[in-house]
Amino acid sequence: MDFKNWKLRNKMLIPTILITILVAFGAGYIIDKQQRELAVNQARRTAQAIAEQIKADRRVYTEKVIMKLKADGIEFQPSDMGHLDGPKAIPLPASFVHLTSDLVNRAGFHQADLLSLWNINPNKKYRDTFEKDALEALSRHPDEAQEEITTTEYKRVTADVAQTQLCVNCHNNHEASPRKDFRLNDVMGGLVITLPMKDPFQNARDNATFLTFSLVGAFMLILAIINLIQWRFVSRPLLDLEKAADRISMGELDAPVEVHNDDEIGSLGKAFERMRVSLQQVMKRME
Repeated sequence: MDFKNWKLRNKMLIPTILITILVAFGAGYIIDKQQRELAVNQARRTAQAIAEQIKADRRVYTEKVIMKLKADGIEFQPSDMGHLDGPKAIPLPASFVHLTSDLVNRAGFHQADLLSLWNINPNKKYRDTFEKDALEALSRHPDEAQEEITTTEYKRVTADVAQTQLCVNCHNNHEASPRKDFRLNDVMGGLVITLPMKDPFQNARDNATFLTFSLVGAFMLILAIINLIQWRFVSRPLLDLEKAADRISMGELDAPVEVHNDDEIGSLGKAFERMRVSLQQVMKRME
């Protein structure tokens, strides 16, 4: 049916519903995207905070434990993960990070790993293509953190830099080290922080769904109010005028056309009433 032949009520109602649906889908997409971005930004800030905490712990351990023992002349043997049971053995700074990270990783809130292209510990090599590419990129540009976002996790890799000569000497002199030419401030590996994103993304999706349906509900409520007003003050008065016009066309000129308002429809009703009166007078003169 041609739109111009639709009932006035349908002309207002149907396009408004269609526009509401389109707006709801568009708003839902935008809201979902924004909620996901908020979740990623929160994960990014959390990963940065965890990385800074680990770096601070490692620096304090290096300066206040390792270096202090050395300065005080206390005999000790910096050891990697596989040799900590030996006499006078204490963890290397990297091993200290591994030990504390392993404890935290078991809690399941996040994963922290110190990986390297030149790993001494065989279990601390890159585990996938992203980690390999990230470690290679950090070796060239230490200040450019690398990140990967999937549907299930957020992964951030920052450079692990040789902060003290002790770290350099330990790695260069270690028999299992594949590289022996490290210098101070060289990139020795990368600190990998992994955060689970399945629940944050699901929460983002739930928030987007809730906000979208709330928006649709608000539009529908407004539409219902507009429709009620339109029926009460437009459609119903027009139907009353239609009935009055039918009565006049049938020669029923005694019943006045009732007018209850002073708007445009009220003016039209008054015009109908004037027409009825005029026709009534003409009919009387003809009689």
